[in-house]
Amino acid sequence: MNEHQLKIKKLFDKNELNRLERALKDKDKTKLTDWARQFEEQIADEFSRAYKQELDKAINNFIVTIVYTLHFNEKTKFGRERIKDFMDDLFSTIELYTTEEYKPEEYIEILRKDGIIVRKKGDEV
Repeated sequence: MNEHQLKIKKLFDKNELNRLERALKDKDKTKLTDWARQFEEQIADEFSRAYKQELDKAINNFIVTIVYTLHFNEKTKFGRERIKDFMDDLFSTIELYTTEEYKPEEYIEILRKDGIIVRKKGDEV
């Protein structure tokens, strides 16, 4: 069981179930509503953390893949300095997405005008 699964499982511990049981036993809709809201927030927070962690992992794996390919591709064979320059540009471009100064669709269109078609995973060759 991973860290996030353990945290979610902990939300169903004896104390939490007792709290729910008291709210139900008292037939207090306010307590029940509060419990449900807090529980939903805890679940949403944990899924958000898990999503961010998985996204960061996927991005880092993709960065390693890009660097590896630039270095070992028979036509590019980028060395340390060219890879550093390329990665600096890549991270600058990503920052422009983050700040929403540019959108990926805009870059796709610019590249298309230069005759470069960006393929996505699952596109046919």
